[in-house]
Amino acid sequence: TTYNRTDLTSQNPIFAKYTTPITATGTYAYYTRICDAGYNCSNNYPIAGATLTTNFTVNSRPSANVTISPTTLTPTDTLSCVVSYGDAESHSENTSVRQYHWYVNIGSGFTLDGVGSTHGPLAAGYQAYCSVLVTDSFGANDSQWRSSPTVTVATPPSLPTVWPLPPFVATPNVSVVGYLNESGTAFAFARQGVQTPINRSAVSTGSQTLNASGITTAQSSQSANYLVISQENATLFTPGLWIEIVNYPLSWYLRYNITENVNLLDGTYRINVSPVLEQAIPAGAVLRAFNQSTATGWFNITLPLFANNNTVGIRGESTSGSGATRNLTTFYDAQAPSIVLSAIPNATASNTSSFTISIIDNYGINASTFNMTLSSISLRFNLSGSCTGSPNATCVVAYSDLPDGAYNITTNITDYAGHSNGTFRNNLSIDTQYPLISYVNDSGSVTGNKSLTFAWPASSSLSGISAYEIALGTAVYPDAGYASIQTFSRINTTSAMINASLQANTVYYAQVRAISGANRTGAVTTSNGILFMDTTVPDCTLDARSGNICARFPSTYTNNNGTLQVYWNFTDAESGIADYEYAIGTATYPNTGFDILVPRTSTSSNDFTISGLSLAHGQSYFINV
Repeated sequence: TTYNRTDLTSQNPIFAKYTTPITATGTYAYYTRICDAGYNCSNNYPIAGATLTTNFTVNSRPSANVTISPTTLTPTDTLSCVVSYGDAESHSENTSVRQYHWYVNIGSGFTLDGVGSTHGPLAAGYQAYCSVLVTDSFGANDSQWRSSPTVTVATPPSLPTVWPLPPFVATPNVSVVGYLNESGTAFAFARQGVQTPINRSAVSTGSQTLNASGITTAQSSQSANYLVISQENATLFTPGLWIEIVNYPLSWYLRYNITENVNLLDGTYRINVSPVLEQAIPAGAVLRAFNQSTATGWFNITLPLFANNNTVGIRGESTSGSGATRNLTTFYDAQAPSIVLSAIPNATASNTSSFTISIIDNYGINASTFNMTLSSISLRFNLSGSCTGSPNATCVVAYSDLPDGAYNITTNITDYAGHSNGTFRNNLSIDTQYPLISYVNDSGSVTGNKSLTFAWPASSSLSGISAYEIALGTAVYPDAGYASIQTFSRINTTSAMINASLQANTVYYAQVRAISGANRTGAVTTSNGILFMDTTVPDCTLDARSGNICARFPSTYTNNNGTLQVYWNFTDAESGIADYEYAIGTATYPNTGFDILVPRTSTSSNDFTISGLSLAHGQSYFINV
């Protein structure tokens, strides 16, 4: 039962009765509670009896205080909604039903951008707040969403303006110069990812003031020490101020110092400056005069470098976070070039040709600095070369009509970083001559030995003798047959022994030529010729089959009176066996009867059977070969 009252106070208690009829027997418990107009109610309180009066209070709505953390935001931060819960009766919060809403303004008003206790990160300049709805443990929630103060995501420093680094340096450090005109900003410098400490002492922290602006009325040439401007505002360009010329920066973003202001009495003023102009300034250029020589936030820091390639990064840092990084590259060339002369031979037979030289460098050579000198005791030649390739290069040096001689080689080269190097070599021979051999000795005019020996005096050449070549034949070079036994073969001595299959009664000639260190092959010198003759008779060769005698029958007896098998073995080292002559008789040669059975007979075989014989019983027979 609900009783609606609008005058509830401690002085106006409620008097109520329960009038719903009870239709069933049993034990009943009675409770009462009080609610406000939004139906936010108190706890249920038991009523012990009809006359009992119980005092109680209304269950008030919970409240919350909402903030955002962190309080200073950068574009990399995640936003957290921080809630401080409150309740008049100290009732606990039902956190499982807490609700979050995030509202973000990107420039056109706040709109719902998400839910949950965290949000973001958000871009620089965005605004945000979070709203929360809390509920107590009895299900009562706040009548409205509680919102945090609005926060703004801070804008980090802009991209620094930095003077270009040189493409290469010869020292282990480099000066980094630039500016970022934003208050509260320091700088971080890095090289190849290695962060260096912020160097605040390298930053100009003074606030610049723009004192005057003007426009040039005439062109000023490069290296001039003045600018001409119209008389409007000209008197504001006073000595001691510093001029910045828009689109025509002075090196390192420095400014020109005003040294004098001269009225030319023609409606213009001449502003004298120091140093002299680095480039021509046209008419119509915009001039700005400041009270200091560098822009606010100007820096000049020296960074150490690694050898070879370096990436230098510069960024601004403030309480708003880190800005974007400006990356520049430079190359630290710590290595002098090296010169490789291995492609140049120790000797050459050409006095008009070219040399190829390899240059090794880690950045690149200045090809115009290459030079090469050939020098001997009495001569000196300066040669230039054409070099291509980077960082390693190949230089080709052409030469012509150089006289024969022994030369020293001297070369020099400088790389772009100014490192120089040179090489020296003392073993180049230019030798255009052909080496000669005066004679070839063939060790006599006649021989019966199949191993022929030849010798000759050593040849000579400016570049030395690298080898000899010898051939053997039955004719004099260059006639046909001059190398019929052995073609030209290279040796390193002044004598040679040749083992060959020689023909008797044949003259053999050795052909010899020398090869110089410059690879010149000299003329052929031929020996007088040596006659190979067979001066010995064939030899009986003993073997197991013959029973270690020169000739034999297969057995010491036979029962066949019509045939005999014969075998012999002879050799001749000089000319070989041309023919065999044999006889069979009852005596040994030269006794009477040595050929009585088989007279002298020629054959080319040494193993055969003789048929058609009439052998006498008990008679001994001999084979004579």
